[in-house]
Amino acid sequence: MRTFVRRFALPVVVVLSAVVLAGSGIVACYFWWLPKTSQGWFTHDTGLIFPPDAEVVEDSRDYSVGMVESFASEGTSVFAFKTDRATLDGWVQGKPPWQEQWNRGPVPLWVNKKRPCGEDLYLTQRGDKGNGEMLAIDPDTVTAWLFKWDW
Repeated sequence: MRTFVRRFALPVVVVLSAVVLAGSGIVACYFWWLPKTSQGWFTHDTGLIFPPDAEVVEDSRDYSVGMVESFASEGTSVFAFKTDRATLDGWVQGKPPWQEQWNRGPVPLWVNKKRPCGEDLYLTQRGDKGNGEMLAIDPDTVTAWLFKWDW
């Protein structure tokens, strides 16, 4: 009987316990270093500190799969917020994330078909039309958008 317990029953109990813990999300602590909010992802992705007084105006990201960010659906997700002009001016006067200098213009239609964001924005992008992200800043409306896409 002892051999049976050691050889078969104990491993089965250990495996079943691991499956139950994984299903409950406890094993998701494996991803403890990943941000758990859109504000955290903004800082993680851009290197810019999310302003503590910012007001989130849109968030289509989905964190329901453990603690790992996923897209709401295939296509583009967006995280948008309003903050003070001084913060945004400071960002656009410095070096942008991912590029050497800010680009100016509208967000391309292939990234943003639904949201009017303005025509003269500060833009920085990494990736391509298949998979990437873009930060768009409009100091006049004190709004910033972080777009992510995966086609």
